[in-house]
Amino acid sequence: MKGSQMLSVLLLAAAAEVQSLHFGKCPRPPVQQDFNVAKYMGTWYEIEKIPALFEKGKCNQATYSLLSDGTVKVHNAELLSNGKINSIEGVAKVKNLTQPAILDVSFFKDSPYWVLSTDYQSYSLVYSCTDYYGTFHIDFAWILARTRLLNKEVVSQLHDELVSAGVNINKLLVSDQAGCERSKAKINERPIIGILAQNSRYLPPNSTGLTGKQRSIKDCSTQLMGSFSPVDLRTLRHLVIKELQKSFMNLLLSASMCDYAAHFVIFQANKRGDYFPVWGTCLGYEQLTVLTSGEKLLTRTNTSGVALPLLFTKEAKQSRMFKSFPAELMEALASEPLTENSHKWSVSVLVRHTHNTNKDLKNFYKVLSTNTDGETEFVSTVEAYDYPIYGTQWHPEKNAFEWRRPYISHSPSAVMSTFYMAQFFVNEARNNFHTFESEEEERSALIYNYNPLSPAAQTDCLQWIFTRSMSMECFVFFGILTFLMTTNRADALDCLLEESCILPCSFQPGADVIVHWIQLADSPAHSYYHDQDQLDHQKPRFSGRTSLFKNQISRGNASLLLSGVKVDDEGRYKCYTSTVDHIKRPSST
Repeated sequence: MKGSQMLSVLLLAAAAEVQSLHFGKCPRPPVQQDFNVAKYMGTWYEIEKIPALFEKGKCNQATYSLLSDGTVKVHNAELLSNGKINSIEGVAKVKNLTQPAILDVSFFKDSPYWVLSTDYQSYSLVYSCTDYYGTFHIDFAWILARTRLLNKEVVSQLHDELVSAGVNINKLLVSDQAGCERSKAKINERPIIGILAQNSRYLPPNSTGLTGKQRSIKDCSTQLMGSFSPVDLRTLRHLVIKELQKSFMNLLLSASMCDYAAHFVIFQANKRGDYFPVWGTCLGYEQLTVLTSGEKLLTRTNTSGVALPLLFTKEAKQSRMFKSFPAELMEALASEPLTENSHKWSVSVLVRHTHNTNKDLKNFYKVLSTNTDGETEFVSTVEAYDYPIYGTQWHPEKNAFEWRRPYISHSPSAVMSTFYMAQFFVNEARNNFHTFESEEEERSALIYNYNPLSPAAQTDCLQWIFTRSMSMECFVFFGILTFLMTTNRADALDCLLEESCILPCSFQPGADVIVHWIQLADSPAHSYYHDQDQLDHQKPRFSGRTSLFKNQISRGNASLLLSGVKVDDEGRYKCYTSTVDHIKRPSST
């Protein structure tokens, strides 16, 4: 009884995966003799196929390229009904050198790929079959061509070969290659990158601060992408799953704001062929490891404010991330301290609870480089095996845009590495075609709606932001918090210990443009507020340690989203938000 139930389950599972299921073992048809892998490389177009549920579109094609280790890179692409290009990459390898026409192709797991016949120049007949417990088998077949059309006589001959091999050709369907040339060059020339605002539990004294960090990421991407096509970047106020699904082409994580639900959505999107690149930098990478492994695998390292050369693994050279890097740049990255590290925690390689000991992490991510602080070796660069998800423990964006720290390298090679990394991720984003629902919605979301200005020389604040919108609240808030903490001034930090001292972060659209700035001096902290037409050279409208409810500016009875900070018993700064309604505009006195 149990055996029959198990068989039923297996049959149902197989039926859900494919449409060509047969009882008995796989047939063993003869394959191409003296198969030449090199001559087979290039692009092949699908003419006919035994259908499979993983193929959902039209204009299906496969491009093969020979890698230096003798394996074959496989890039499959199709055009979906919504106009998006769905693609996936895998690796094929010859199982037995005496029969080079029998290969295994690996996307999520190895699958057989048998070249039954080909002339290399016009047609190819491919067969794949998998046995299940010797009881039934699932098979696929493809007739491929070097062009989108193939002579009917040749197709008929290939049908005969399949019949001779014991394959049921009644399930063959003609692939739709109509109108594909017009979509061949289709690529998203205006990807929109969501940069997650940091929602850290604390920011240690003398930290760089989030504002400058994310500004560097934005500047890096904008400078590079402007040379190719106009590209806009949006800064997220919150990670909203709806927005991820409909609007953003990809995601940059510079901190730990994303949660398990959003990670699941991104993972599922990629799994179903909806190309959604994700990049995690520093804390963003650490968060990706937590979301993938389900546990915190961090080890304390002495890596705060140091530049290091990368210790490349053997997988790096042929990785998606580094394969287009010039050889001289790879050599510089491996021999010179070009990568800036600003972290005190790392994912170690050898100690207990590490990348190598966690099965989920090891199977999901390929390690491209490691580093060491002299005692502990830790993972510094990764890419997912089967998904466009990437992570660096170091900061590739800082070399070109951050100047105040002596350990950030600005050598030609260092700056070049910044732009090669950005170019790689931008090109990944071009394969995604998510859009906003309207042009107006897109325009309102772009970071160009906000004006970052350099601070006065006498302050340590990295950036001021003038805004009428709520979407920059975290930037403004952390700009204030960073400024407070980088000073180590007790008279200013003391303000954070009081519940009544709530720092404003944002205002509903329609409010006056407001400069948020905490002035550190011998006197208590002050908050400066200015109207849009009086931004320059204004004196503070209010002074002294007054609470937000006394000196808040608003228009009428508008609701305000407020953020605050508290310090717990361990000295960690925790952020919170709340909504306050019906705050009156204060009198001029």
